[in-house]
Amino acid sequence: MLNVSICWRGDSGATYIFDVFPESQIFNPVAGVYVLCRMGDMRGWEALLVAETENLRESLNQRASDSQGHRRAVEAGMTHIATRPIASQDARRAVASDLARGLLPRFGPPA
Repeated sequence: MLNVSICWRGDSGATYIFDVFPESQIFNPVAGVYVLCRMGDMRGWEALLVAETENLRESLNQRASDSQGHRRAVEAGMTHIATRPIASQDARRAVASDLARGLLPRFGPPA
């Protein structure tokens, strides 16, 4: 899957463009917001979990199996991970919170 992006809308009405990768993707060790997702039946992408991290590689490749939210997303059929690099912790938290309220993910933040 090359050059696939998705535009997620937050509760505030703001839109955020994320790059979409297969769940097997090896990520760079950068800070960002991520959405664990799957392709829905008729409505396109379905968010299963929204979270932020200081290190995408650590959270999504090295410690993913330690996260209850990640395991539940896999059980629910997660096929892809959408990411948006954001360096500032305050900005990451604001975007993740806005998206979590807007997308109504099925699961809370990763444990």
